[in-house]
Amino acid sequence: MAKSLRFRWILKNWFVLGLIGSIVISLLVPEIGHTMGFGGITTKVLIIVIFLITGLTLPSETILARLGNVKFHIFTQSFIFIFIPLYFAVTAPLLGRIINEWTLIGLYGIAVLPTTISSNIVFTQASGGNVVATTFNAAVANVTGIFISPLLLSILLKTTGRVMPLEELLNIFKSLLLLMLLPIAMGQIVRGFTHDFLNRYDMYSRDFIFFPEFLNAKKQNLPEPIAHRNLPF
Repeated sequence: MAKSLRFRWILKNWFVLGLIGSIVISLLVPEIGHTMGFGGITTKVLIIVIFLITGLTLPSETILARLGNVKFHIFTQSFIFIFIPLYFAVTAPLLGRIINEWTLIGLYGIAVLPTTISSNIVFTQASGGNVVATTFNAAVANVTGIFISPLLLSILLKTTGRVMPLEELLNIFKSLLLLMLLPIAMGQIVRGFTHDFLNRYDMYSRDFIFFPEFLNAKKQNLPEPIAHRNLPF
């Protein structure tokens, strides 16, 4: 009975356990990242796979069915892309004496990113909320965030005395178009054939994409000054 309960607990919390395992492995054997080629083409391929799966599992039929409640959707998207970034823009600098500059930039990165569709659904179901409306707004935020989030981040970075050059911002959009939006579009095209199977392994791929980032962080001995190219975007 005890073994069965432990097994169920592991199955229920495998994503968090996998995340912790990735951190531990990256701390103990960071050189494995060089051996496996993380940080270059491997990471890009993993990102493409994640957003291909996102496209395959993105409920486009739900999006079309929920277009009517315009006021609610405007409020939700405004909360995600206006209120939250504005809140961090006001409060995060107040922590300047406690956190370093790179932690502040990391907070700004979190502030401009919408949460994943899967996590939105899980927490909404747990709280007895409107899953359909949640799915719609999470899907919209994840797609529009590909373009809105870099713009918001460039604005917030100015408060730290850093400016993202226009050329770099355009390169970011180009990279996001190829690595994220194109795979999402491809996934939507073939949706209906394999999305049930891939949906089971979506979170596994997210654990795997975090792994190389932890390895790179350990290798670079963060938090040390890092170049703009090492930022999430």
